[in-house]
Amino acid sequence: MTDSTDSNCGLLIAGLGGMTATAAVSGLLLMSAGILPEAYGVTSSPLFPSLDLIEAKRWKVGGWDLPSKSPVECARHYDWFPAHAGAVRKAWDDVVVFVGHVGPLDWAFEAQSELVVSPPPDEVVSTLASNIESFRQTADVDHILVAYLGSPHRTVDLGLITENPALPASYYYGLAAVQTGCDFVDFTPSSALEFPSLIQAAEEAGQRVVGRDLSTGQTMMKAALHEMFLQRNMILSSWYSTNLIGNNDGRALTTAGFDAAKLADKLGAFGRNEPTIAHEVRIEFMEEWGDNKESWDAGRIATWHAAPPVDIRINWRGPDSFLAAPLVLDVARLMMYEAEAKTMAGLLGHLGYFFKRPFGMETTTLSSRWENLVNRYCLAS
Repeated sequence: MTDSTDSNCGLLIAGLGGMTATAAVSGLLLMSAGILPEAYGVTSSPLFPSLDLIEAKRWKVGGWDLPSKSPVECARHYDWFPAHAGAVRKAWDDVVVFVGHVGPLDWAFEAQSELVVSPPPDEVVSTLASNIESFRQTADVDHILVAYLGSPHRTVDLGLITENPALPASYYYGLAAVQTGCDFVDFTPSSALEFPSLIQAAEEAGQRVVGRDLSTGQTMMKAALHEMFLQRNMILSSWYSTNLIGNNDGRALTTAGFDAAKLADKLGAFGRNEPTIAHEVRIEFMEEWGDNKESWDAGRIATWHAAPPVDIRINWRGPDSFLAAPLVLDVARLMMYEAEAKTMAGLLGHLGYFFKRPFGMETTTLSSRWENLVNRYCLAS
């Protein structure tokens, strides 16, 4: 670590008015004010090395969202910490908000009637970079992490990309981040990190990137169970999963054409090369469920010498945003640790533990990802 433990650091979130972003930021602001104790997810686990990570009070927060969407009002509407509602409302007044970008491939583009044109890619990157520099100056921060928590996009065929294409918004946020000396993390199932130009730009600029698709519940559980079954030579023959989602994520992912990447990430829970498992995953929008995401799973396991199979039924339900929010802050803290220590640039593969389909580590097991994560920080603890 460097000795800059008193300097401010920046967190800029694309999709700032979403449920996960507002939950994470509201909790962070309350911890910064000393109203809530410092507590996170993985980085607060007794199994994780004890590191000198950034405290909540050092973060300055901002981000982007749609012209018609006020993140401040969204945070007040969701009312995540009702016992501290007044403090949350007051704290959000200091959060910097910029008008975000969405393009023709992004779900929000079709969902918002006022967005009828998309500016040229160079103009998009230039505008986002200008926003970042403005935040850097007004917030007086040394390091900035740009986090993408925007809506999903249509599938991108990288082989058909032309010289001046319309690309997913996530790519533009990532490119603007590394070009302005910021790190970038993609918490969504977007294809941003699949573009070699983004990884190359990060390496050349000495910045860090990581992602794809934060893993908070059902997929994590399936990956852990599958690994345990393999160790016992209990072979899965079939598995069915359904997700009942009532928040905006569910609405977007049940819009035709916008679910392919998410379903592919979920189908990868048993590894990328498991053709012998009859595996089906569905996502259903249940508006009445609100932020309480529910999952149902049914699996069948072959047993010894063709004995009757083992059938598994699992159901769980929980607040989607509060499962994700502490992990968002975990990744932010660890990326800031790397930024302040200036240890490496490019893709941070050791943070793959946090993601359903970690870029560059898709074929690894959940336990090996955990070992990579812990081993990275054991010597530093």
